[in-house]
Amino acid sequence: MSLQQLREKRADCASKRKALHETALAEARDFTDEEQTEFDTLGTEAESLARQIGRAEVIDAEQVAMATMGERKTFANEPRTTNRNLQIEVKPAELHKDSFGGYRPGDRVQDATDGDHRQWFVGFANDVYMAGKGQISERLSNWQRASLAAGDGLQTVIGHDGGYLIPSTFGSLIDKVALEAAVVRPRATIVPMSTPKISFPAVDDTTHATTVFGGILAYWKSEEAQLTSSKPAFKEVALEVHKLTAMAYLSGEMLDWSPISMANWLPNKLAQAIAYKEDDGFINGNGGAGEPVGLLNSPGAISITAETGQAADTVVFNNIIKADARIWDLTGGNIIWIANRTVKPQLPKLTLSEGASAWPVFLPPDNAQGRPLSTLYGFPIVFTEKAPVLGDAGDITLVNVGEYLVADGTGKMRTDRDMGLKFDYDQVAFRVITYAGGAMPWRAAFTPKNGDTLHPVIKIAERA
Repeated sequence: MSLQQLREKRADCASKRKALHETALAEARDFTDEEQTEFDTLGTEAESLARQIGRAEVIDAEQVAMATMGERKTFANEPRTTNRNLQIEVKPAELHKDSFGGYRPGDRVQDATDGDHRQWFVGFANDVYMAGKGQISERLSNWQRASLAAGDGLQTVIGHDGGYLIPSTFGSLIDKVALEAAVVRPRATIVPMSTPKISFPAVDDTTHATTVFGGILAYWKSEEAQLTSSKPAFKEVALEVHKLTAMAYLSGEMLDWSPISMANWLPNKLAQAIAYKEDDGFINGNGGAGEPVGLLNSPGAISITAETGQAADTVVFNNIIKADARIWDLTGGNIIWIANRTVKPQLPKLTLSEGASAWPVFLPPDNAQGRPLSTLYGFPIVFTEKAPVLGDAGDITLVNVGEYLVADGTGKMRTDRDMGLKFDYDQVAFRVITYAGGAMPWRAAFTPKNGDTLHPVIKIAERA
């Protein structure tokens, strides 16, 4: 296939991808599975064609060099020398009025010494390398502008590195995987973020011992008695996002020859990694080193101490009963148990004891013939490896996740594919940068007028 045919075929791929996108956009919908597959397949084919075109251009340059070997013609504007000292002159690049933007075999490197060869070279790889060090050549800038205007499939070039934007559907893919794989985000209160940090007022209602809503009181009054005033108290809740990134490389061989579409497989795995790390932060984050404050480290979270004589690395029914008694559920919410799978073998052993008698409380109606129950005290159990292991504090936690605030910065998500970062290694970089944060807007446990304190997070303390 000729160089021109390769370019035409790549332009055809770009045209088909654009048509798919515009059709979905006009109908105000996302791609179907078939359209997504076709879109990604065309993108992979375009990348392969781009590499073939690059190799063909290099071969063309080498053929020009071979044709000029031994040529003794001296150009009028070239330096002459009668000694053997090496003199090199790089002729200014000619700006071509096409999509190459000057990257044709049009630069001469001349050793002016008689008897040495004149040779031509293509400077794209060197320009990309130097651009990575912050030195962007005029020729590379011109090539970028020409590429953007060419309409031949290079319109997605980014920056100085000759890379390609990951299709816009990648962003929705990350959101989808995050929602399917996450424990916290689908159940929490989402706060869209337009700035890195926001603050907003909230009622400071931590006790009903003497007042409600931080200071409001109602009074019984006799006729014509003077009224007594009171006022609520407020607090400031701060919420901020943190940078969350994932990056990986694929070789040209994997993109060209893998039996599965690596251009689809890798973005999916990056999405899963983003969702995993985010969810881990929402559960275990300590608020330091640029991470959110997780549920288990929420201010005022309540710990249920082990029963007297309770064996290490066990869960007993009294742990569960006491946790349920302390959960904040006065305003409803999305309450679940978050537990490590190492807790699972303990649940069928839960019994309610009275004197010398004990009754199992977790077995299904048909005993061992059926699957274990998926709820405990009426609340769903979500098993996750992100929870601490059996015996550690928080191995099983009752959480009102609806009280947790997720700072959502996905509107600023960047998803990039870069061919220039490791151009000389024939590797393509995939990068995802997004922003997220989270916090429980409680500064202390709630004290009711009578009874024990309450909180949206009730942990079973360590049993070691």
